Amino acid sequence: QRIELTLNKLQQPQSESETPQLALAAWWDALQLRNRHHGIVWHAPDALPDKKIPAALFDCVLDNLLDNALRKRQSQPDIGITVELRTGPLRIAICDSGDPIPEAITANLLRSVVVSENGLGIGVYQAARWAEQLGCRLALVSNQAGKVCFELRDPHSPS
Repeated sequence: QRIELTLNKLQQPQSESETPQLALAAWWDALQLRNRHHGIVWHAPDALPDKKIPAALFDCVLDNLLDNALRKRQSQPDIGITVELRTGPLRIAICDSGDPIPEAITANLLRSVVVSENGLGIGVYQAARWAEQLGCRLALVSNQAGKVCFELRDPHSPS
């Protein structure tokens, strides 16, 4: 369903002003609530800015990345998963303490559909394209043993 929603969004791109917006704090609380049983460590400033975000995009990206990290936990049960929200500019990092993503996959990850042991990488690829359409950026910012991190960044948020 998530992939179908994303594909529909990509076929009819919307400008950021046409995309439904939600307060960052409300979105963050809902994300934590949805994932409360997964043993994820959450980090955020005590006070979040009064900022609206494209909630459907942020949900799509975070749900994809968290699903991937949780799937990774099936073969590496001791890995930790951390989600950190930072402001100025707004960025959200999703990290796991597992094995790095193989180079054969990272070469095209976020740029095209890639075959991995858990699927085709369609969700992350489509989420990255959608993020670009809304002026955001999804990137693999660390890929080393013990620290595999993706980051969603909104360069339009105030520094």
